Amino acid sequence: MYGVYLSDADLTPARKTKVIDMSKWKDIFSHEPTDLCHTDVTKYQLNLTHTKPVKETYSMIPPVLIEKVCEHVAEFLRAGAIRQW
Repeated sequence: MYGVYLSDADLTPARKTKVIDMSKWKDIFSHEPTDLCHTDVTKYQLNLTHTKPVKETYSMIPPVLIEKVCEHVAEFLRAGAIRQW
């Protein structure tokens, strides 16, 4: 299964069997953080109580993390998970 190694896992034999059984459903799980799945099997509607966008106050990113944050943002932009406004 995608990078899951059960030999080192601290699981009971019954739990390991359940994890192995889950591998038959591997197509429904994300394989990467930006792996955005979708379905046309069901519809879902999210009813909001207001249309005001959520906005958080800005916080400083530590200088040593800026490059990594920019990489993550670029990854999510490419995946379509976020958009510029």
